[in-house]
Amino acid sequence: MKRFEIALKTAPYSFGGPQMERLTWLEMRLKESNPDDPYESCESKYEKLKARKRRLKFERSRIHDWGLFAMEPIPKDEMIIEYIGEIIRESVADERERKYQRLGIGSSYLFRIEDQTISDATVKGNLARFINHSCDPNCYAKIIMVKDDPKIIIYSKKDIALGEELTYDYQFEPEADEMKIPCLCNSKNCRG
Repeated sequence: MKRFEIALKTAPYSFGGPQMERLTWLEMRLKESNPDDPYESCESKYEKLKARKRRLKFERSRIHDWGLFAMEPIPKDEMIIEYIGEIIRESVADERERKYQRLGIGSSYLFRIEDQTISDATVKGNLARFINHSCDPNCYAKIIMVKDDPKIIIYSKKDIALGEELTYDYQFEPEADEMKIPCLCNSKNCRG
């Protein structure tokens, strides 16, 4: 079974924005403040992200099987969605990566948060896992601290139009050719 097939099987249980019923993040506080507006904290912005889920949908993508698309215009530097997955140690992630490769799933739903902490959205995750890689992305991922827990937030890197596919740079480390996942973004500066 391919990785996108696993994601599609669990997609009905996914939704945009934080999944509060799966994770115990209800009374979080962010320690980081917004440099653009000293009066609006990241905590406030994060609360708005939870309350106002962006209108997003997953559908077929020209980049790679399925993608996540904006169903409303999104201004530059806005929080779009939290990337949610099962939080695991690096040793567990290494074991799962080998298993996923053996099964032909791949490992692109593994997202490193810290040296020993990985988020695995292969089976447990939200719509953010459908965001494809691009060497010229319109989004970026930023790790923010919430009550001493790191959270992955996807932000808009530039203005995003209605119907535009969301992408960010996965920043994969160079791998041996037999392990390399080919880049299909077709951007002008594609690294292959």
